[in-house]
Amino acid sequence: MANKGFFADHQFTLLVTLFHIIFITLFGFFGKYTAEALPNDLIQTPELINSKYPYVHVMIFVGFGFLMTFLRRYGFSAVSVNLLLAAFTIEWGILVRGFTSEQFSEYGYFTISIDQLLTADFAAAVVLITMGALLGKLSPTQYLLVAFIETPAALITEHFIVHSLGVNDVGGSIIVHAFGAYFGLACSRVLYRSYWENEESANSLYHSDLFSMIGALFLWVYWPSFNAAVAAPEDARHRALLNTYLSLIACTITTFLVSQLVHKHVSSF
Repeated sequence: MANKGFFADHQFTLLVTLFHIIFITLFGFFGKYTAEALPNDLIQTPELINSKYPYVHVMIFVGFGFLMTFLRRYGFSAVSVNLLLAAFTIEWGILVRGFTSEQFSEYGYFTISIDQLLTADFAAAVVLITMGALLGKLSPTQYLLVAFIETPAALITEHFIVHSLGVNDVGGSIIVHAFGAYFGLACSRVLYRSYWENEESANSLYHSDLFSMIGALFLWVYWPSFNAAVAAPEDARHRALLNTYLSLIACTITTFLVSQLVHKHVSSF
């Protein structure tokens, strides 16, 4: 087999190195911690850290990661690429949102806080939903390029929908789930190859479905926190938690009922 050349053999390493050097440089010159994160005895906000930080991160890295293990040959790569894309998009999302913020245009820097991490998690969720439509079809390098293009596109769309149109989309039904799904479908249509059809590797196995179910359970448990993370004021967060939890219960029961009715191999549980 002919040598493909240095770049072709090391394109992933070179691309990640380039992106990371650029990201670190931009964070170093233009990023600044918010006042609550700097040493200050007068500003202490444990409620903010305890109520917002852990839950959405668990969904992004564990929930989405194991949800993508349903394909028989791509379980390990699904979890690892999920981790890579989430980390990459969180960095890139903070930078894009920071450079397009009013604070940067006025002061020449952007702040980094728990809220910035949360909104970057939402951007990561968009990319991971798109990843689900392309699972097993792209290389890690191609996934990174998709994330690099999709992240600013998603944030621009979010700005237009939320700020220009005034849509209240706290749970991200439009700007996260719908956008990520349609972006993934568009990418799959553009990148489609006929030999992808009827691939045996696209089937599932018992253990792959089991791990995927674990991911679904993590998402189920933490979804109320995802929907309520950026809701304000506190009563809105309370309602978002209650409404999401009750909706999850109703949808779960309905899913079992419909599954029993339409599945030809299941006569009774």
